[in-house]
Amino acid sequence: MSKFTIVIATVIRPTINRLLNCINDSTVLPEQVIISIPKGLVYSIETIYKFKIRIISETSGQVSQRIAGFRYVSEPYCIQMDDDIYFEKEFLASLVSTFSLLPVESAMAPSFYSKGKPLSVLVSPKPLFSRLIYFILDSNINPNYGSITKSGFPVGVNPFFNNKVENSLVEVQWLQGACIIHNTSNLLLDWKYKFPGKAFAEDLIHSQLLKSNGLNLFVKRDLTVETNDIELSLKQRVLDFLKSRYPLYRAISSVPYKKTNLIRYTLFTFVFFLSKIISYLLLKIKILDNFLMLNND
Repeated sequence: MSKFTIVIATVIRPTINRLLNCINDSTVLPEQVIISIPKGLVYSIETIYKFKIRIISETSGQVSQRIAGFRYVSEPYCIQMDDDIYFEKEFLASLVSTFSLLPVESAMAPSFYSKGKPLSVLVSPKPLFSRLIYFILDSNINPNYGSITKSGFPVGVNPFFNNKVENSLVEVQWLQGACIIHNTSNLLLDWKYKFPGKAFAEDLIHSQLLKSNGLNLFVKRDLTVETNDIELSLKQRVLDFLKSRYPLYRAISSVPYKKTNLIRYTLFTFVFFLSKIISYLLLKIKILDNFLMLNND
């Protein structure tokens, strides 16, 4: 099996410890894990792992930190990871072995789950008003998985598939940046995320830059990783959603070679926001009904 390095760009959240333990428990191990932290911060590893760890602190910002880590990779394969994912012990072996069968001009990601459900809000289970949402996004009530719609908003990949009629490996227009395996020779080392703060839509921008370099992008649907879903109050969810709308639009409007329709984006924002509020209220009503039924019994 080809050797590989893992690069983790992090602001040193507690979840990184669980990720390092996942890597340590894997059936195959990286040659090294490069942890790229914001410039000026200090971070030390107290646990002893079965792989080499290199900590660098050269720059700040998710994209810049990740690229700084890429520059130290010498193994044939490089896997970028966010610090809040975790996976089963066979995951790395399957990821690397599957990727080794693809052409050199490829990059690949797994499927993503949060609390046992697909991470993308636009795939199974479908959101409330899904047909209306899909039509607003792309004039199509059956959107293509892994596409970037006319609204600029990306559609995820459905990890559920029937292996008798569907392929677990699908070609897509974009890859979620939380976990991607690359051939090291294809790493992009000279692009910058031009907006301050959180790197909204950086995975869309990165994906289109990879495609412009002649790479094909794939998702392996039956390879899965879990991500942390932080519990937030309804008020905080609403505030976070509203605060993210402008920086997200600003970012997806800058995705290379893709035009973004502001009207579609705005309509989607309104309808999706409404659907989530209604879904939340229906869930509360269901919980209340169950509570009343139990009391009546």
